[in-house]
Amino acid sequence: MFRLPESLTIHNVKEIQEELLTYLQQVPAGREKEFNLDCSGLRDLDAAGLQLLLSAYKSFSQADIDVKITGTTSFVQHFLDLSGSSDILKIRR
Repeated sequence: MFRLPESLTIHNVKEIQEELLTYLQQVPAGREKEFNLDCSGLRDLDAAGLQLLLSAYKSFSQADIDVKITGTTSFVQHFLDLSGSSDILKIRR
């Protein structure tokens, strides 16, 4: 599980992206089959943060790791719904 910070915006996406990629590179091949992105503390999200979520989803999926978005607040869920991303991402409520 990877707990996202309170804010996922243009101001910190690079740092979070690096953390996610480091995690992905450290996973032994075939070892992890599911990865949870915990959004329970996420209070601020912009288009750059959304792009990071979609990019992480794609990167982990290409490594045959099933990504689940968990702990979505009503704000995050509304943002994902408005952008159409909730149809792409696997959201576990």
